[in-house]
Parts: sequence; structure tokens; C-alpha cells
Amino acid sequence: MTGMPGATGLLDISQDHDVLLERYAPRMGWQTVVRRLAREQAAAGMLEGFDLPWFHVEQLVNLPRLLRFILRVSGLYQVGRNQGCRPEVVFHPVYHRKISPALDGVRILHLTDIHADMSEANLDAVIGMIRTLEYDAVVLTGDYRARTSGPWEAAAAGMKRLVSALRGPVVAVLGNHDPLVLGWALESMGVTVLMNEAVTLTLGNGHLALAGVDDGHYFETADIRHAFAQADSEHFCILLSHTPELYQQAAHVGVDVMLCGHTHGGQICLPGGVPIITESRCPRKLASGHWRWGGLEGYTSRGTGMSVLDVRLFCPPEIVIHELRSGMPP
Repeated sequence: MTGMPGATGLLDISQDHDVLLERYAPRMGWQTVVRRLAREQAAAGMLEGFDLPWFHVEQLVNLPRLLRFILRVSGLYQVGRNQGCRPEVVFHPVYHRKISPALDGVRILHLTDIHADMSEANLDAVIGMIRTLEYDAVVLTGDYRARTSGPWEAAAAGMKRLVSALRGPVVAVLGNHDPLVLGWALESMGVTVLMNEAVTLTLGNGHLALAGVDDGHYFETADIRHAFAQADSEHFCILLSHTPELYQQAAHVGVDVMLCGHTHGGQICLPGGVPIITESRCPRKLASGHWRWGGLEGYTSRGTGMSVLDVRLFCPPEIVIHELRSGMPP
């Protein structure tokens, strides 16, 4: 079975499990790929008797209708739609003793939770904002599709629009909304997708190691040790993870900095940006912005997109520029 519409301009990409196993087993291990594909089928309701380990908000099929009704009755629906199309740019300085002077001033554009098939107006606003920014490399930390199951082609088409607007090397990981076939689609666009792997980028006169893990929230196929072991230990290393829930593992193996998303910062928040729900099994202080856990420095982006419903309240979309700084903070 193949499935990329001609509109994307990509080669046909196979959704056949045997083909996906052949492609990803050498990179992730046979058991890990089988587990991931089984979870993909479970999310789509294709495996009877396959019990999910815990409740996920996405399982509530009537939730969008209920939330839309509540917001319309309260007069906040259009307000939330408008706020969801007004991305903010956040500049975040990253200080670490391992950042070499050669990397000082390097800027990394961080996008996450794009949900590229959810709202065309949101995607247009994000792309328009990105075109005005200066940066040296791009990292994407997952959730490119709006739903956790079903068609992925529209998300791939939206991501193709976004990727075509990016400059420099683009490195990504997958999230709990993303099937393996969507990762293949991103690779066909020239994106480096890390599946428990690592890569070293040459930026200016310096070298930056990026380790990236598969989703640790729903698929539970992240392997930080394997990814981190492949990173060049001579260079400053950033871990890309869709979710901050892997913070303890990352700190234990000695990761320098961790960039993630998943939480949307709450997406629908109380005044002051207080999240009602973060959909993550970690301390709430890790739900957005800069955080520290032991020797691990982390940043959880609110993300650029929306899921379940195309609204944001008191939690605007976020485009992050991480600027590397050698030495200690002032």
C-alpha cells in the first residue's frame, strides 16, 4: 500500500508494515518498531483487546464538540481562534559550560506541536513569522498531525509547506501523534529524523551534537541511552524529545540540555497562562518554558499549533529561538 498524494510532490511512501520494518529496524531495533506499529494500530482502533496503559485525552471522541459548545456559550470560541493564530517569538539564551566559544551566538529555531493539518490560518501565521527570523539550524520536536490516528497525508502536505520556508539543517523527532510513515515523509523532504539516534552539525566554526529519541508518551519507544551513546561526547549535546516526561532519564545519563514540547503549555489556560491540563506525567513546572532538574537544563515549548480544538486561550503559540552562549550566565 502506498500513500502520498501528488500534491505533496513527494515520492510514494509505503505504509506496509513489512516495508516500514525493513526501513526502521536497523535504526531502532526490530522489537521497538513492532511495538510502535502495534501502538499505531491500537490508536486507530484496529487491534481488539489491546489495552492502552493509561487514559489519553485524545480517546474522548466527543471532546472537541463539547469544548466548542462550552466556548461558544461563554463567548470565548472566536477569541480562542484568534489567539491561536497569533504566534509569539521567544528568545531563550542557553548557557552551559560545555558550549565552546565557536558556538557562541549560534541560533537554533525550535518548533514543536505544529499539527500542520489542524488550522490553515495558524500555519500561515507561523510560516509568515518564521520568514522574518534569523537562525542557523532548526529542530522540530514532534506532533505534526492533528489527530492521533487516521489520514496523515494532509499533515505531510502542511509540513512540506513549512519545511520549504526553513533555512539551514533541519533535525526532527516524532511525537505521539505521528506515525512512522510521516517520519518517512519528513525524511523525503530533506529533514533528518532521529529515531533514538544522534547527529553532529557543523555550525560556523563549531560542532553541535543532537541526540533525538522517539516518543516517550504514548508509544514509549524512546531509548535515551542508545541515542546519547551515539552522540559525539567531545561536543556540547542537546537532546530532542517530544515530551518532557523523560526528564529523569535524561538527567541520569548526563544530557546537557533537553528541548521538548507536547504539553502545548496547556493550550486552554486560565488568565495568567495557568494550564488546566498538561497531558503529561511530570511536574507542572516542566510544562512550559525554561526549567532545571539536577544538572539538566530543559526547555518545554508551548508549541505553534493546536489539537483537539483549533483554539488557544491565554496561551499563545510559541516560536522559540535558542541562542547558545559560552560561559556562565551573567
